[in-house]
Amino acid sequence: MKTSVFCIIRRLVPAIFVAGLLAATVVAQTDVAVLDIRGAIEQPLTLALSDLQAMPRVKLKAQEKGGGEATFEGVALYELVMRAKPKLTEHCCGNAINTVVVIKAADNYQATFSLTELDPKFGHREILLADRREGRPLEARQGPLEIIVPDETVRARWVRQVNLIEILSIGDVREASTNSSGRSTVPGRF
Repeated sequence: MKTSVFCIIRRLVPAIFVAGLLAATVVAQTDVAVLDIRGAIEQPLTLALSDLQAMPRVKLKAQEKGGGEATFEGVALYELVMRAKPKLTEHCCGNAINTVVVIKAADNYQATFSLTELDPKFGHREILLADRREGRPLEARQGPLEIIVPDETVRARWVRQVNLIEILSIGDVREASTNSSGRSTVPGRF
């Protein structure tokens, strides 16, 4: 009897050790930087999953490409962008209308949103930087972070494996549409 108990303990100790290492790895991964926010902002950010999980959380349902519905959880994209303090003018709308948010993925795929498109004052749309699907972390092929745009039927801006958000000012449209002589480059404009 003593021999069999000893054998069981000998077998359990390595298994418990390995389980402890795996648990420590999962905890450590939440503190690794997964997202940078930079560009025309006052406060560049480098965030770990634990930072994102400490921010106000949003849950939303969205129709997936295959037709099924899933519940995603994460941080509102607008919330993240505003934490980085985009360089905006004081008056309403200011240069926000001419500011774009570029979402970049690990495979260099990218999609853009106008800053006003993200702002709840301009519409009732919520765009999410998700880190969870159906209560579990995103699968490796999607995550650890994915942009979810629930009301878009073409999912070209559902960027998976997001690792960078860049805020860019595209300037005054009047400046962008004129050449060096001050003449308009827009057809039909003088």
